[in-house]
Amino acid sequence: MMKAKSILAGAVAMGLMVSAPVLADDHGKVNDWLDDYGFSHVTEVEWKSGDRVEVEGFARDGMHSEVVFNADGDVHQEEHERYSRDAWGLDLSQLQKAMDKGKEGGIHRFDEIAVSSNGEVEVEGYDQDGSEVEIKLQLDELS
Repeated sequence: MMKAKSILAGAVAMGLMVSAPVLADDHGKVNDWLDDYGFSHVTEVEWKSGDRVEVEGFARDGMHSEVVFNADGDVHQEEHERYSRDAWGLDLSQLQKAMDKGKEGGIHRFDEIAVSSNGEVEVEGYDQDGSEVEIKLQLDELS
């Protein structure tokens, strides 16, 4: 039983070494992926293990989209549906500002950026020591 735990721990450690997270210094490339894909507004960006970034928001054509990008910015998975409401959330310049504020607040590795329908923005991640960092903003602070 102990041997199985050691093998599993080793496999997990190898997985961590192979997948390099999107660090705060690289956050601009995520915005480029979203722009290239056609997003106009995002409601949530979540950095997943295995170097995937899940994005929920609205494309410029008005479709509500959920897209998973891999570490190279290629689309891994996507879903679209038409919503009866107008696009809302962070536009790409506001998303960039939220990421900049996160970096200024000590975030070294992003975990999630989300905006609620009432304009509350949460920027979550980890500092260089691995401690959690959470920054709360209002949408109008990013305009």
